[in-house]
Amino acid sequence: DETGAVSCKNCLPGEYSDKLSSTSCKSCLSGTYSAAIASTSCSQCSPGTFAAQNQSTFCTSCDIGYYSSDKGMKGCLPCPTGTYASAPGSQFCTDCAAGSFASKQASADCEKCPTGTFSTLSKATSINDCLNCTIDTYSSTLGANSNPCIPCGPSRFASSVKSSSCQLLQAMTRFSGSTDAVSCDACPTVAFASTVGGSACTLCFIGLVFQHKLLIKPCPAGYIVVVLFVLLVSIFF
Repeated sequence: DETGAVSCKNCLPGEYSDKLSSTSCKSCLSGTYSAAIASTSCSQCSPGTFAAQNQSTFCTSCDIGYYSSDKGMKGCLPCPTGTYASAPGSQFCTDCAAGSFASKQASADCEKCPTGTFSTLSKATSINDCLNCTIDTYSSTLGANSNPCIPCGPSRFASSVKSSSCQLLQAMTRFSGSTDAVSCDACPTVAFASTVGGSACTLCFIGLVFQHKLLIKPCPAGYIVVVLFVLLVSIFF
């Protein structure tokens, strides 16, 4: 006589029963899961994944910028400043390489030091860790991990730190003569520089124009009066 016989019911995914003759199923706790029916236990989430809710049927990969290095995690941790995680499901964060930095937690990538700067420090946390090229040096390299600053060549200058290029000296000015000039000097009134980037000024040609009775006519623009010539003309007269 089978009257009164009891049938067994399968536990659903996300549940389990670990004892014989159980009258109910238990829910998998957060950090664990069961994907199949009739489970006798729950599995811990693998590193790089998590289960935030009870009765989970699967674990979720950590978002980019986050990680979990242990099993059975209920949530993922943000990468600290100076580190990053560029892929989902990361088990650890990677240090920013020299020449870059991460100033915020949960970074998916590191920012590169801008042109005109460089950094030899790994795991940098701020743009302030990027060192500036000094006055009259420059660098056009983005994310430089060693000192890339180059002195400005002749006839060029950089008047501020963190320069990505040097400026060419303008006409009517002259280079000071050193390779690290911070500004251009104006040519004196008796000289000129006719080309851009000149390193010297050229004296105006000597010239006098005379009229009757030694009346000295002003020299045209670009010329100067020289006393020696005036004396010679006076003797000749």
